Amino acid sequence: MSQAPQTHPAQTTLTTPKKTSRRAVIAGLGAFAALPLVQVEAASADEASRGSSIEDLVLLVGSDETQRNLAWFSTDGGRQEVQLVRRSEYSRGHGFPRARARRVRSTSGEALTDGYHFHHATLEDLRADTRYLYRVGSARAGWSDVFEFRTIARSGSFEFLVVADPQIGASGDNAADGEGWATTLRYAEKKYPRAAFILSAGDQINTTGDLSAMAEEYTELLAPRQLASLPVAPVIGNHDEGSDLYKQHFHVANQSTSVGVVASSGNAGGNSWFRFQDVLVVALNSNSTDNAAHLDYVAQIMREHDDARWVLVTFHHSVFSTADHAMDSDIIERRRVLPPGFSELGVDLVLMGHDHHFTRSYLMNVTDDEDGDGVPDNALSSFETAGTVRGRVVAEDGDVLYLTCNSCSGSKYYETDEENLDSFYWIAEDEQRHHPNVTRVRVERDALTLVTHDVTDGRVVDEVELVRGSRGHGRGHHGRGKGRG
Repeated sequence: MSQAPQTHPAQTTLTTPKKTSRRAVIAGLGAFAALPLVQVEAASADEASRGSSIEDLVLLVGSDETQRNLAWFSTDGGRQEVQLVRRSEYSRGHGFPRARARRVRSTSGEALTDGYHFHHATLEDLRADTRYLYRVGSARAGWSDVFEFRTIARSGSFEFLVVADPQIGASGDNAADGEGWATTLRYAEKKYPRAAFILSAGDQINTTGDLSAMAEEYTELLAPRQLASLPVAPVIGNHDEGSDLYKQHFHVANQSTSVGVVASSGNAGGNSWFRFQDVLVVALNSNSTDNAAHLDYVAQIMREHDDARWVLVTFHHSVFSTADHAMDSDIIERRRVLPPGFSELGVDLVLMGHDHHFTRSYLMNVTDDEDGDGVPDNALSSFETAGTVRGRVVAEDGDVLYLTCNSCSGSKYYETDEENLDSFYWIAEDEQRHHPNVTRVRVERDALTLVTHDVTDGRVVDEVELVRGSRGHGRGHHGRGKGRG
């Protein structure tokens, strides 16, 4: 997550709202409203006086580290664009350098939120390890504030963040949920200012079906300024389904129009993928219960990126949690089908949400379940051979690590399912202290290190380093893509 240099200018911002917006009504002018990461003086008096209708701006990951996607809403339906320059091209006292800016036109459409239009754009061919400034809008609609983001180096280690279930509105108090979410982002920004992106494993908002309520929740969700500079990789949760608002607010890269798509009115979209350096991330819309199709999709994307050193799968409905949903019939079926497939394919790490309760598994190779009860025949050997609960765990062929996130906003928590606890063979660590969590994943050539923090007190909830054992590396390593069409 990039920060403004200490020498950045502190003049007036580019725009002044010309009318009361949804954001102003809901978030007011408090600490959690979207603020510019970089304050740049207006290029002209005319530009300074022109109002902006830009709202709900969010920066997203693109197909790889050389791309970023953008999405924003506006009351103006005309043609809009992104203006992008390198930070080094900005000279203090000369305003936004629009003459040198790269201009990227948006694709736009009428939003489901009454009176608004959505705009999407993709920034391509970004230089490695470079600071960029950008703004969005048009001469007619006005311009957003100027924000900064930073690309990662072309090679070497990097880190990213994982959260789940901000679920704004779940507590019944949008503002309180938004404040909890903003607190987590501020904590993460301070703790890990160089994070490459933040992955959110589903349920961004709470309401389904009520467009007005959903619009208010999205406004609270997208208010923190960090979301205009730290790329987001959103995953579709069960509360994200049921409306095109998800697709309008999130310009998701490489999203399938067939696999993972739920045949319902206003679905949120299908499976997707992106890649950062040698890390391949495959996101599944687990609202679709066609688990065989999900596995085929993962296999296909892995074959197309068979040089990736690490493969991460993420989806919302956790198959290895310890709380309310662990014994739901649909979860049991996912648990029966997906983990054996992930072990067979050679997936390294699976990131999930849904149960609002932190759980981290042992390394598990769950390829055998002859009686179909959802418990692998080698479950006990998984306990015995997995290695330490914390510290370093060594993965051999078929071993997969599973992480289920707690709430990142505090909007809702689930308690441990004590009645079924003895049957949860996968538990290496679990915790519920009713505090929001955030996980940092550090990526190195031969190791992934996961550190989960309690946002309230900064305590380390869990730390584990996943390293490879004797299995191979790179193309086709540890059985990737075998046995699936």
